[in-house]
Amino acid sequence: SNICTAQVLLAVMAGMYATYHGKDGIQFIADSVHRSTTTLANALSNLGFTQTNSHYFDTITVKVEATVLKATAEAHEINFNYIDEKYFSISLNETTSLKDIQKIIDTIAKAINIDLFEINLNIKQNRYPDKLKRESTFMDSEVFNKYHSETALMLSLIHI
Repeated sequence: SNICTAQVLLAVMAGMYATYHGKDGIQFIADSVHRSTTTLANALSNLGFTQTNSHYFDTITVKVEATVLKATAEAHEINFNYIDEKYFSISLNETTSLKDIQKIIDTIAKAINIDLFEINLNIKQNRYPDKLKRESTFMDSEVFNKYHSETALMLSLIHI
């Protein structure tokens, strides 16, 4: 029963997230996350690191001497997913700011004794295959296009 309740709560939260943000909001968040990930990947490439996945959306895998990076990253309160001694991965989400990306780059640069630099913010490329880009319509129902504030959501519940 607790497992079922936990799963239903996740489904309800996903539905409310989609309702609140709507199609345009979800698209904006997705584009923002991908742009941030591409910005990070390009900055890491500028540092001389090999980013191993040719296509990605929000997660990149980077070849690096993990033992050298881990101590510096932990000192700067950054957690990476250390796959093994030679690779780590990092996933970004809608809460990741440009300041966060700069902190990640600065931390990695310090770990390997490279001069710090500012990240390039003019990244416009997509790093996922064109065939994966959605061409069909989605979230066309009125519920996804009407309630984009807490007030609108609460007022809609009054009329139920």
